Amino acid sequence: MRMPSRGQWLLILGVAVVAALIGIYVATGEYREQRVYDPTNGRLRVEKLHIAQRWLERQGLTTQSLNHLQGLDGLPALNRVLILADPLGRQTRLESNQIRQWLQRGGHLIAIAPFNAMIGEPASDLNPFEIEACFDCLQGDHEGTPSDKPLPVSPVTNERRQLLPGMSDQPLQLWTQAGLRIQRTGPKLDLRKSSNGVPLIANYSYGAGRITLLADRDWLVNDRMIEADHARLLLALVDGQPEEVYLQHYSIPGGLLGWLWRQAPALWTALIMLLALWLWSKLPRLGPILADPDLRGSQIRAHLLATARFDWRHNRARRLVAALDEELAGRARYRFPDWNDLDLNARGQRLARLCPELSETAIAALLRRDPMPDADRLIELVTIQQRLIHAL
Repeated sequence: MRMPSRGQWLLILGVAVVAALIGIYVATGEYREQRVYDPTNGRLRVEKLHIAQRWLERQGLTTQSLNHLQGLDGLPALNRVLILADPLGRQTRLESNQIRQWLQRGGHLIAIAPFNAMIGEPASDLNPFEIEACFDCLQGDHEGTPSDKPLPVSPVTNERRQLLPGMSDQPLQLWTQAGLRIQRTGPKLDLRKSSNGVPLIANYSYGAGRITLLADRDWLVNDRMIEADHARLLLALVDGQPEEVYLQHYSIPGGLLGWLWRQAPALWTALIMLLALWLWSKLPRLGPILADPDLRGSQIRAHLLATARFDWRHNRARRLVAALDEELAGRARYRFPDWNDLDLNARGQRLARLCPELSETAIAALLRRDPMPDADRLIELVTIQQRLIHAL
């Protein structure tokens, strides 16, 4: 048995490693952390909306985490909610197009208002009222708070408590450091203002869906969701009973290959199968080595066919037949000393005993030198003569 070469062993090792990685990926499946409030939970440091997602699941809602928005075209939109952790306008052009198409199909988008509503950005048409987050809108508002005592102010982050009525059965006290600045107004714009008249939430329709913009980017993060009013705000934003809530904790570009796979999965599957078949064809065969077939018989027959046809076209093969008859007679006289004294029947019987595979009729026709009507008959005659010559 021939041992595989070094290159073949490397090819086998590479295929085995790829197969093992695919098996591990399929066997493990998607990782889901169950320890929500454990400080050692690493997903609290990675996923900004981790506790918000678990809170929605506690309320009986179905959730799904998204790493990027390039697959929105394959997700249902009607009666679904999408919550973004990044401000609106931070998305790429491809992601913005996916959001537009998803909203046109009836989705509900919840995002943070951009810090600067620039016209001409990829997502500028998603913000037709040019709404942006305003850090100066809350300056001095705490002095006019219509409550008996002023709302607290964080000495570290300069965040203030703002009363937001109308979102729940009682006004919500939310930590915030920004409000909303509205550049354009319209009848389709619905604003939720604080008790001081500062807009904090904006709602407007977009196609068959709608968009909700929030003033503060930290309202739904893990540090704020441990407070009851922020948890109530999340349920008020996800109003009704949506069939599913999508949350984008962070943005990982999906890449061109992932997008191409979603466009034509059947084509890529066929290409992968062809590649696997090509690799399989290059793998070494570990069975016994088969000997090369003996081509001498076919080579002799091909030579005879060519010689017979050439002689037939020139002189009806008289020269070839005469030469073969002379060769056959010489070998027969050497094998049988009384060859000249035998008649045709006796000669045919002796030759038939030497070549049992030949019939006596064919040998008798050869010895009688019957006329040859065509080249095929000449080929048959030459073949019989060659077998008899080799037998003698």
